[in-house]
Amino acid sequence: MSLTEWNEAVQRALKRLHLTYEQLSEMAVRRNFSSLEAKKLWLAIGEQGEGRPVSAD
Repeated sequence: MSLTEWNEAVQRALKRLHLTYEQLSEMAVRRNFSSLEAKKLWLAIGEQGEGRPVSAD
C-alpha cells in the first residue's frame, strides 16, 4: 500500500467515525474512546499513524 493509499484509507475511516486524527489520538492518551469502533481504529492505525502524515481535513 502506498503512502497516498494509506492516508486515504485513514481519512475514510476517520470520516466514517466523524473524528479527526487529533481527536482520536487524544482519546488514546486519555484511554477513553468514544466508541468501540474508535478504539479498534486506533489499534489499527495508532502506532503507524504517528509515523505517517495524515491530512488535517
